[in-house]
Formats: sequence, C-alpha cells, structure tokens
Amino acid sequence: MVKPTREEAEERLHELAAVVANEIGWRVGGKSYGHYVEISGEGEERLGLRVEDVETLKISGVFPTHEDGREVWSLPYGKKTPSIKVSLWRKTPDQIGRDIERRLWPEYAPLLAEAIKSREERRSHETTSKDVAERLASVVGAKVKRLDGGNLEIDMYRSRELPEFTGDVKVSGDSVRFDRFYVSPSEAEAMLVALVETRKGR
Repeated sequence: MVKPTREEAEERLHELAAVVANEIGWRVGGKSYGHYVEISGEGEERLGLRVEDVETLKISGVFPTHEDGREVWSLPYGKKTPSIKVSLWRKTPDQIGRDIERRLWPEYAPLLAEAIKSREERRSHETTSKDVAERLASVVGAKVKRLDGGNLEIDMYRSRELPEFTGDVKVSGDSVRFDRFYVSPSEAEAMLVALVETRKGR
C-alpha cells in the first residue's frame, strides 16, 4: 500500500470524526483545524482527534476552560491527559467507538468530573469575592479592581469617604485582608472594639 499523504490523512480525519461521533451518540463540535477535530457529547465531554502521523489517529480527552480561556483545573500529580492511539486507516468507525468507550472513557470521565467541580467551586469563589468587594467598596465610595489570580482589591486612595488613605483592601472569597493600612492609635482602638463586638454577636 502506498503511504498516504498528509492531505489524505487530514481528509480521512474529518470523514472519520463525523462518523465516529455518530457511532457513540456525539456530534462534531468545538475546535476544528486541518489536523485536529473535536467531537462533543451531551454535556461537557469533548474529545480531540488529531492526525499523529499519516497512519495514526490520536484521541485525547479535552477539559473545559474558563470563559477567558484559562484552564479551570490542573491534572493531579503524575496524571497525563487521557489519550489513545488507533490506526487512521485500518480501524472502522465502530471499532474506534468501542476503543473510546473501553480504553479512553474510564480514565477520562472521572477526571472530567473533577475539572467541572473545580470550575464550579472557582465560579462560586469569584461570585462571593465580587459580592463582598462591592459591599465594602460602597461603604467608602471606592473602586474595585481585579488582581492576578482572580482576587479583588478595593482601592482606598481617592475613595469618597477616605480619600487620603493609601492602603488596600483585598478580597478573596469571604476573606478580607488589609494591606499597608496605617491608622492612628484611636482609630486602631475603635476598629478593634468594633471587631470584638462583631465577633461576640456571631
């Protein structure tokens, strides 16, 4: 048999992707290039089919990302993205479908569930951060800034009520940290008294 060209291999990939997706009840959906096609299930499960070489197809699990494209989750230590390799020409679509279900899915499915859980926890954390930061910023009429890592900061400088303050209030979930926050002894005493009273009322 004459060795296929790269163009023929990529054409075969796109033909196979549609039939394999149908074979397992999925559809072609997601990223698509000459050498790479994604197929999607009913939920967030996705597989990437890539021409490894002109005779080999590599199929890998794909994990969800944040809205800005960042990864939602890192693989556990020692784990690699689940993938299998099959013949691009000798395997039939139904054989490839069975290989996916038997060899790839058992490893990919639990990792996908972890990734989705991690993303939902991150979304909850970000929502809480936003609510807390906006509530605190409204007290002094300050702006909320986003920091690297998704945390938020209330910029006290030039705030409506405390414009001379140069300190920052950083918010991460339901945790608040005061940075470079210099106050007089009487102000510090008032803050600590308020903190004691608040904690007593819990």
